[in-house]
Amino acid sequence: MPELSSYLEKYSGGKSGTGTRLRRLSIGFGNMVAKWDRRFFVLHEGSSVLAYHKTQEDASTHAKPALGTVSCDGAVVSISPDNDSV
Repeated sequence: MPELSSYLEKYSGGKSGTGTRLRRLSIGFGNMVAKWDRRFFVLHEGSSVLAYHKTQEDASTHAKPALGTVSCDGAVVSISPDNDSV
């Protein structure tokens, strides 16, 4: 399977700040700001690790290391034949 990559929204809870995509959550002991960040995810061929970068340029030039990774051990990833989506 070739490398798979796309922009996705990643949840990053517990941050403070302002912005259009911030939403306050009421939790028993107070308020917390929940935020969804747009990140560029890459699953390299032969790897079970999904890496994410701030932009596609960061991922393609390797100028900056991945912001984080997600282990996909045991997951099955395939390309849908009807619309080339994962």
